[in-house]
Amino acid sequence: MNLPTLPPHSRWEILEEIAPEIKKRQSERTFHVRCTCGSGIEKILAYRYVKGESLSCGCLVREKAAEMGRSRIDSLNIGYGEWLKTKPKKPYGPKLPSTEELIKLRAEGLTCQQIADQYEASAAAVSKRLRPGREKRY
Repeated sequence: MNLPTLPPHSRWEILEEIAPEIKKRQSERTFHVRCTCGSGIEKILAYRYVKGESLSCGCLVREKAAEMGRSRIDSLNIGYGEWLKTKPKKPYGPKLPSTEELIKLRAEGLTCQQIADQYEASAAAVSKRLRPGREKRY
């Protein structure tokens, strides 16, 4: 089988693929890996850890903590934090008006989809706000 490609910031080196154990997840691939930091730490990791949930034996966190001048090592989420910075933030669209105004619009003959299109919302959000007993919440 093909070995998976590792994330670019991962320090794991795949040594071999291991057959899954009996009574474990049969479909999950496991790998014998070694950290390339020089510590010599070897582990057996499931595919989900190899593909990005685990980046190293812990050396990345220790190095990052040292760079930040921290003596106590907390979870720093090195790879995930960097990825979040590159991800564009979604701007929030206009909010729906109050429930009373939605009831008035519905009484004028507009459908939930037409109201949703007018406020760039989903029809499910409009119909949820128009359910009986929700008038006092908004």
